[in-house]
Order: sequence, then C-alpha cells, then structure tokens
Amino acid sequence: MPGHALPPAENSSENLAAPQEAVCLPLAAARPTVVNGVVSTAADRFDRWAFTEFALPVRSLALFRILFAGTLLLIVVPRGLSVHRLPEMFYHTPFSVAMFWTAPVSAEVMQALNLGLIVALAALLLGWRTRVASVSVCTLLVLLQSFMYATGKINHGHLLLTLVPGVLAWSSWGRDLSIDSRGSGESVPDRYREAWSISLLAFLVAVAMFTAGWPKLTTGWLDLSSQATNGHLMVSYVSAGHHTWAGALALRHFPAWLWECMDWATVLMECGFLLVLWNRRLFRLFCAVACLFHLGVLLIFDINFYGNLAAYAAFVDWQRLPVPGLVRAFSRRCGRLLASVPPLLLLTVVTATFACTGLFLRRSIVRMLEIPVSPVLITTGAVVAAVYIGHELWQVVRRQPAATTFPLDSAAPAEAVTLRKSA
Repeated sequence: MPGHALPPAENSSENLAAPQEAVCLPLAAARPTVVNGVVSTAADRFDRWAFTEFALPVRSLALFRILFAGTLLLIVVPRGLSVHRLPEMFYHTPFSVAMFWTAPVSAEVMQALNLGLIVALAALLLGWRTRVASVSVCTLLVLLQSFMYATGKINHGHLLLTLVPGVLAWSSWGRDLSIDSRGSGESVPDRYREAWSISLLAFLVAVAMFTAGWPKLTTGWLDLSSQATNGHLMVSYVSAGHHTWAGALALRHFPAWLWECMDWATVLMECGFLLVLWNRRLFRLFCAVACLFHLGVLLIFDINFYGNLAAYAAFVDWQRLPVPGLVRAFSRRCGRLLASVPPLLLLTVVTATFACTGLFLRRSIVRMLEIPVSPVLITTGAVVAAVYIGHELWQVVRRQPAATTFPLDSAAPAEAVTLRKSA
C-alpha cells in the first residue's frame, strides 16, 4: 500500500542473521559457567584431599611427636663429631650449606650444632614452643648432615627423617600433651585447618619414593632378559663385603623368575606411591608394604633405611593402638607431668641428660647399651606392617569397610572447605 513500508522478505539476510546471534549469545554465556563449574569441582576435591583425607586426631599427632623426638634423642644424637678429623683432600662437598667451607669444620662447631639439636629435640619432646622447635630440629639436621656428607658419601635414608619435623611444624602435633597446650582453648575444627601439612608430607614421601623408582624404570629394571636385583646383590656381596645369610641364601637358591619378580615389585612399589596419593587407605597400605620392603633390603643387602619409618609412622593413628589402656595411662601421666613441673626445669633436665651422654661420652644411649638399632626398628615396623596388611585383607574377605583413621562425619569435608576459604 502506498505510504506503508513493505515487510522484509522471510528469507532475507536480516532475518537469518538475527536467530544466529540469538543462539550464539546463550552459548557464549554458558561456556564460562561450565568452565567455572569444572574449576570449582576440582578445587573442592583438592580441598577435601588437602584438609580432610589425611586428617588425624590431635592426640594421635601428639603421641607421634613424643615418639619421634624421643627416638631421635636416643638414637640420632650425637652426629658427626669426628668430621673434623677428615683430611682436607677428602672435602668434596655437593650442593649444600657445606659448600661455603673449603675444609672440614672444627670440633667445636659440630659440638655446638649437636647441643642445639639436643635442646631443640628436648623442646619438641615436651611440646614447648613446638613450631620453633620443629623448624630448629629440621634446620640443625640439615646443617649437621651437610658437613657429614661433605666427602660425597650421602646417606639417603635420613632424607625423610629430616623432612618430618620441618613439614609437621605447621600441624597440630603441639596442641596436646605439651607445655604449649596448657590452658589453651583450641576449637575442634582446627584439626582440619592444619591437616594440610600431613597431606604435604604424604606428597613429599610419594615424590621421594618416585625419584627412587623412576631411574630403575628407565634404565632396564623391567627388562626380562636381565635381573637387576641379582646384579646389585652380587656387587654388594662380593665387592662391598656385605655378607648376609639372607643374601647368600638368595644367591644360591633363588631362580631367575623370582629375581625378575623382585625387580618389578620394587619399581611398582616405589613409583606407585604417587598413584595412590589420593586415597589415605591405599597410601597407608603402600607404607606398610614399604616397611616389609625395607626389612628385605636389610636382610639381603645389609642396607638400612630406618629413617623412612619415621615418615611412615606419621600416618598411623597412635590413639587407636590395640592397647588403649596403656595409651590412656601414658597420656594421663604425661599431662600431669607437663602441668605440674615448670617448663624450664623440664627442658634443663632432658637437655642435660642427653648432652652428658651425647657430647661428653660421644655416644648415644642406645649405642652405649649396644642395642642393634636398625634391625630392631625395621623389624618392629615390618611386624606392625604385616599385622596391618593382614587386618586389611581380613576386612576385604569379610566384605566390611575398615575403620577409618579418624571418624570423619559427612559434614566434615564441607566444614574443612569452609574453614579453608575463611582462612
């Protein structure tokens, strides 16, 4: 009609473009929502793993702290008191603090470091300034071992032993059975907020074990035409002089297929820690298998890794040992002692006791009693591990879920995530 504009044709380009734009806009708006949902889910799962998966009761961590510090005072101290006797030509330090020296340090320096370690371990044992004491123990162990390994001979068995106090310094292991806990009104959810340090320790243990398994995996340990464990044992038995009865028995009677199984089992165990890191139950099972592995290495190769047991023991719920009466009595007496005796007096008595044996007699208490430390610790750990594995297998046979290390209710993960975000 005249005076009126004609409507656009149904198939015109204007009509076709409009619906496409209308469809593209919702899709573009939906993409960030999907991505944000995936990121949020991944973050929640990580929070659940970091703050609840390896959470332990405060009492359990406190018992482990006492066990850890007491064991180091009885076994480890003193360390490196004879380093100053090494000739200067042997001083060929790797990358460490000791690289800033051109010759072995004096005896006075090593004695001062050992005295500082005794004081720090005594404070850690009593739970006095626990965080500072934990960091001090880790730092002093690093310094002592740097000078001890300055000749190039490095004992890898003490690596995880050194990491434990440095990582758990930010855990709750000083909030119970300690001088620091006297009169404190800590709330229960703090156990979740500080559980990240136990998860971090699990990650470091898994990485350390992987660094031992990866070179084996990439250098032919899984080659069916050769048996690497057999070759290493021959070198150890013939060249290094580690004449063990188990090694002689293995060289004489073990068939080739059994040696090959040992090669594969070693690589799978060491590399498998990273694969089971997400699950506490599987991780503890691998720690138990590792204890049996260390016992086999000790018996066949005469090589001890008792320091690794200190890291594995951090994941044990010491409060739920099959001797609840003994644990309660020990905890009650520790609490009374720490509440009634002045802290400085306790610290002085413990420090003086171990300083006399360590610095003046130059021997640890266990060595003075001529107790075979490594076999006793590794064998005990293997026995406990065997019992734990048997218990887990029995639970599987009965088709009943095993008791968790810590009774987490359904609200605990959400509570932990909320605490993490609020912190």
